[in-house]
Amino acid sequence: MKRRLFAMVVLLIVFLLSVSNIRADFIFTPVVPPGAVFSMATDVSGGTIVGSYNAGAGWVGYVYDGSTYTDVQYPGADMTMLTGTEGSSHVGWANVAGLTVGFSYDGSIFTVLSAGAGSTSPNGIDHNNGNIVGAYHDTAVVGFLYDGSSYQTFSHSSSLQTEPFAVDGSYIAGRLESVGGVYSGFVYDGSSWTVLSHPNAGSSAGQGTRIFGISGATLAGYYSDSSGVHHGFLYNGAVWTDINHPNAGTSSGQGTLINGFDGATLVGAYADSSGTFYGFSTTVIPEPGTAMLVVLGIGLFWMQRRRHWA
Repeated sequence: MKRRLFAMVVLLIVFLLSVSNIRADFIFTPVVPPGAVFSMATDVSGGTIVGSYNAGAGWVGYVYDGSTYTDVQYPGADMTMLTGTEGSSHVGWANVAGLTVGFSYDGSIFTVLSAGAGSTSPNGIDHNNGNIVGAYHDTAVVGFLYDGSSYQTFSHSSSLQTEPFAVDGSYIAGRLESVGGVYSGFVYDGSSWTVLSHPNAGSSAGQGTRIFGISGATLAGYYSDSSGVHHGFLYNGAVWTDINHPNAGTSSGQGTLINGFDGATLVGAYADSSGTFYGFSTTVIPEPGTAMLVVLGIGLFWMQRRRHWA
């Protein structure tokens, strides 16, 4: 009987923690390099955020350590986009004389990444082992995983495009594009596919669901609704939690993008009512009522634990 009650209390705590993902506030902090006209935050690792911005003379990558923005410009490029970070290692792609060049960057040296004869766009880096994922563009758009020595390519059999954006161990996440131009999120474990769509995602061309971050069972990204408005989200395998920046616009092409996360910190960008994008970071703050429920659950757990061992 005691064991049964003990298990019930544990299940109650798990349930309350799940509910806490439904009701939460988000504290937003601007991540906008000085002089930026447009900006994007694309990934975070520890206290380091990477992204890209445009000050009127083309897109430039940046690394932000919480106090200082450091520009990153691929040699000869008129556009440099940083897309992923882990420690001192960063990945991205650049436009050089009309060609897309994928690269990794360690703070001083650029290393070209190429999955084949076409263009390569590295999109994410594993926060645990440094493996890199992205897309290879040739006659079709297919995904790749690079482990530091070799490339493994893969694609979903019923999709026009397979584009990974994040990796966590053996799990890769990203977006699929259908024949009609609608996007679906995916998680791929090397053999099987899980295809996901936010319940409020639109079903017209350019709409749908995109996954940009994965850590364990938690996914993050954004979806475009039937009006073409973007909404960020967190998904814990059961509950979708929407994330909307308070200054985001509400017309087609506007809204909130979540591009990556590490622990409780998420990064992305929002487009205001003029269509201008601004980067941000955000953290999850449970609402007081939800927090009290979690505390109550933990209290019940502790009381039962004391009785169990008395």
